This record gives sequence, structure tokens and C-alpha cells, in this order.
Amino acid sequence: MDIGMHDLPNRPVNDIINGIEMYLQKAGLYFRIFGRIKTGSSIDEKIKRKGYTRDGKHMQDLVGVRIALYFSDDVPLCQEIIEKYYKVDNISKTTIEPDKFSQERLNLVCWMPDEVADQFDPSLWNDYPIDKTFEIQIRTIFSEGWHEVEHDIRYKSLSDWNEYPELSRNLNGVFATLETCDWAILSIINDLAYRQYKSSQWAQMIKTKMRIHLQSNSLPDNIVEFLNANPMIGKKLFRADREQVLLFMVFDLKKNIPLKLENLVYIINASTIKDPTLASLAPPIIQSRLKDYFN
Repeated sequence: MDIGMHDLPNRPVNDIINGIEMYLQKAGLYFRIFGRIKTGSSIDEKIKRKGYTRDGKHMQDLVGVRIALYFSDDVPLCQEIIEKYYKVDNISKTTIEPDKFSQERLNLVCWMPDEVADQFDPSLWNDYPIDKTFEIQIRTIFSEGWHEVEHDIRYKSLSDWNEYPELSRNLNGVFATLETCDWAILSIINDLAYRQYKSSQWAQMIKTKMRIHLQSNSLPDNIVEFLNANPMIGKKLFRADREQVLLFMVFDLKKNIPLKLENLVYIINASTIKDPTLASLAPPIIQSRLKDYFN
């Protein structure tokens, strides 16, 4: 069994990445995405090392994708989006133990869409113990850097570290610091949003609160004047559940709405607040695309 000389196409990786990007961009998330397809020699090595057989366990990560998110609270949101649009075979996630530190890991094995799997030579699936699946690893930007270092320096050479457990512990401690940075950044950003809310800085507050890619960052005067006159609506905008709003954008919006700050206000209103006066301030085309969510 030797696949080492086979030419494997790169297009399936790009097609998978483009599909995932489309869904994450609908939510406006800040992220980076990377992908690879195993080389023939890497496939051969893993099949032998893991003992995969056609009648037994199969390799599931022919194609690998890694998503590095800017914010740690986007990890479960990203997972929910992936589970909505791809058929998940299995999920591997680190069990958190309060008295023990280890790096958090979230890997999802998903089945390839037929149009992706069909790009490979059928003999790949028929002759080798390989599933028509791909693996998605979801990380934060901080943990992404850690995993790159840990994988190449320690994981691939575990025997080199066996005599020095205190150094492994110290390396884990570095990652613990990075994880703390993830949560510290969120705390600072949330504090900033609160201060902007208390100062009636509506545009800044909504932008900071939602933390998504926007095509414009300003609000028209009519929205600002409305919120100044109706601070309770401003309070509801501040208290809106960010994850609920972003999932509404991905799963519920049937018609495209440009991600401008002004439109984001109307989307938050349609998904959670449902104030008819605020809705009436939207341009007619936006009103028509959101009207069904007020029934």
C-alpha cells in the first residue's frame, strides 16, 4: 500500500476553506483560516504508524483546516456555525480539570461535501483506509501560536522531554499565561463598551460591543438623535446578546444586508429588541428585508 507517488489535488482544500470563510464572514467574525492536504508520503507514514486498515479504523484528516479566531468567546459560536453547515462525524475537545492545566483543544471531523470528495481519484477511497472527511481545528490567535510551537518542538519529540518534566510544566505555564491574555482582552473590551454606553457614545459602544468586521463605523444623525431621546433603547442595544445577534445574521437572515454600523443597529433591533420606531428609521430597502422578523 503506497500512495507516496500519487498527485493529490489542492482544489478541494481551497473549496472547503472558501465555504467555511463564507459562513464565518456572514457573522462578521475576525479570524484567520489555513488549510493543507497531506502529502502522499505523510499519508503512508500515518497509515502505518496508526495501523489503519480498510476493514478497521480509517484516517480522517486527509484535509486539515485550522481556524484562528481573534476572540475566545467566538470559539463556541464558530463551532455552532460549523455544525449547522457541515455533517459532523465526531468532536474531540479537551476536558477542563480545575486543578490541572493543559492546552484546550477543539477538533471537529466533518464529512466532505460530495462535490469536494468527487474531485479525488476514486481509487483513493476504494483502495486506502481513508474516510471522505476533513478535520477542522478551532483555536484563538494566542493558542494558535502556542500549538504551532508545541506541535513541532514537543509533540513530535516527546522522548526528548521525558527526563525534564519541570520544563514541560513551565511550557504549559507559558500557555496558561496566553489563555489568561485571551480573557483579559475580552474584559478590557467589554469595559470599554460599558464606558461608551454610559457616555452615550452610541456608535462607539455598538462597534465595541459587537466586535465584527464592518464596512462603515458611523451612525446617521437620525439614529443618534433617537437613541439620545430614548436611552432605554440604547440600554437594550448594549445588553443585546452578541452571540444571539451573530447567529441570527448567519442562520435567519434570508436576504443580504451590507454590514454597516447603521444596518447592524437595525439587525440587532430585528433579532432581539423589536422596537417599531427604531425599525422605521431604516431605509426602505432595509425595512423590506427585515420586516418579516417583526411579526
